[in-house]
Amino acid sequence: MESSVLQAIKQLGIDEMIEITDNISEADGFLALYSKLKKNSHIEAVAKSREIPIFVTKSTSLAQITKAIRALVNQHANLSKKIIEENEATSSEMIDALEEARLAIEQIVIPQGKSVQLLPRPPHIIQIQIGLIKKFKLKWEILDQDPTVCLRILPLQSGIREKTSVDVVDGSIKVKNLSSSDDIEGLQNGVARLPLLPE
Repeated sequence: MESSVLQAIKQLGIDEMIEITDNISEADGFLALYSKLKKNSHIEAVAKSREIPIFVTKSTSLAQITKAIRALVNQHANLSKKIIEENEATSSEMIDALEEARLAIEQIVIPQGKSVQLLPRPPHIIQIQIGLIKKFKLKWEILDQDPTVCLRILPLQSGIREKTSVDVVDGSIKVKNLSSSDDIEGLQNGVARLPLLPE
């Protein structure tokens, strides 16, 4: 079967894209003859446990093997495209979040002396926004609007004291040095604001 696989790879012109390996842990895809896979169910179990896609052919004919390899390559290409798109989406969201914070600071917080509540963002994006706010030497508070979290940028003359640092733990934000729950101050919009102590 290996000679047919090599021939199919050469025929498809993807010699530089595919490498054959005997180590299943290194594989991006698993190509097997149906009759052999049926007799070796433990191999199938290992592939599934490692989330390696399995491509099965009924025979070792060049046509069937070529079809299976083409399917493997297409799936791998689609997965790579999805990862790239997700990374681009994260990058775009980061740029949007920074621009939102910058405009809020430059157009409202500093010139008008008013606080601005930013849109809910993932914890790692909020960390980046906080970095920008620090550069302007402004204060902020974290509003936990279950299941989302967002920032409110405070003007310099605000009486709110400096905040503690923010940790990202398992995708959620953890604020250090909170006072007891008896000190939680309610906001007009019904969201609880957690008072933060100075660093």
